[in-house]
Amino acid sequence: MRVRPLHFFAFILATATLHVYILLHHSHAVTELPDWSPNTLRNIAYYIDLHVENLPLRFCQYNTTLLILVHSRPSSRSARQAIRATWGNSTLLTIHNTSLFFLLGQTRNSSLAEDVAAENAHHGDIIVESFVDSYSNLTLKSVSMLKLFSHEPNHCRFLLKVDEDIFVNVESLGKWLASKSSTTSVLLGRVIKGERRQNDVRERWYAPKYMFLGHTYPDFLAGPAYLMSRGVAQKLYRVVFTVPIFHLEDVFLTGICARKANISLTSSKYFTDYSIPHKKCLLIELYTVHSFTPKKLLEVHTLYQRLKLTCYKLRKNNRFLPKRLN
Repeated sequence: MRVRPLHFFAFILATATLHVYILLHHSHAVTELPDWSPNTLRNIAYYIDLHVENLPLRFCQYNTTLLILVHSRPSSRSARQAIRATWGNSTLLTIHNTSLFFLLGQTRNSSLAEDVAAENAHHGDIIVESFVDSYSNLTLKSVSMLKLFSHEPNHCRFLLKVDEDIFVNVESLGKWLASKSSTTSVLLGRVIKGERRQNDVRERWYAPKYMFLGHTYPDFLAGPAYLMSRGVAQKLYRVVFTVPIFHLEDVFLTGICARKANISLTSSKYFTDYSIPHKKCLLIELYTVHSFTPKKLLEVHTLYQRLKLTCYKLRKNNRFLPKRLN
């Protein structure tokens, strides 16, 4: 049977139209975030318990200079143990008037939840908030951090947020904070400028347009570690309830919310994005050093103790004059 030219042309046109439709449809398709679909409510008050209950007895004791809240996962017991054995040991914290606690969310694994409870019964340094602990819920963890810090307005003066793979130089940071007055206003860390929203769903920091309409984020502090004063924390805590949740906690808290609250960011090269500085004696000057496994954290702590003695002798003999970072 012969195909008429008119029918053949109509078939080609229909096929081409279908292909164009498919291409256009897929080019506009958006991959949803696991916990934040376009229709998910993004009001902070809906997800966190605004009440503060069952805090550890030593939390924010009177006249504490620095409260460190380590953002940890329920499964990361080895990381918490490494911190307790190194820069977070109780002797060092007491000397520098610092308190340290681990902030976690809930786990659906009942056996793991029991392990966390047993660990806390032994150490008394774990705080478990009401949200489910996941990467997409890190913003909820950071807002919970502000809630806890703001709960005791006359006690802890400064808050340091750190991830569980960070080495904190408690001595160096403690000496700097000791010179600051109780009225100091600071939001301090490694400032990131001009960061573009990531459209590639394969990337860790993927953010669909329905979560953030712009192409470029406001300046923000890198999430692994940043420091704030009490007054700044209280301002941020008030603002978070007026802004839709954005899942990247550092962008949300120190970028979007800080801008709305008219809080200026202070950049400090003492907050780093590398593990060990090229000039190792700088390790005793830095405040935070990034990205360690529990085993590596133990190793860098040993290195730090050795460098304190070695670099002090070099400095005393004018053979090592560290270049101030800022």
